[in-house]
Amino acid sequence: MEPFKTVLIKSNGKVKDTDRNVPVSQVRYENVRWVDRDNAGPWKITFDKNAIGSPFTQTVYDVPAGGDVTTAGGPEAGTVGTTYSYSVRNASSTITDDPDVEVE
Repeated sequence: MEPFKTVLIKSNGKVKDTDRNVPVSQVRYENVRWVDRDNAGPWKITFDKNAIGSPFTQTVYDVPAGGDVTTAGGPEAGTVGTTYSYSVRNASSTITDDPDVEVE
């Protein structure tokens, strides 16, 4: 299994402060694992904030209540040195946060 960085989503739909800008290595095929920390989900992660899209093979990831979801294959669709913004959405599709993934 490839290495991954964990991003914790709090009960208010905000990403934990220390996880707001998560760097992932393209060379090491690092993935991102989003975790519903407080069983307050579900949450939807969407890489649709701008035209550059997602550094991963998917643009949408569903985080179940009390669970987690991990990307696969690392940031193979990403460009080194580029920051990719994504949205965290609640069950009503309201954006609750807009953190970043940075490809190194």
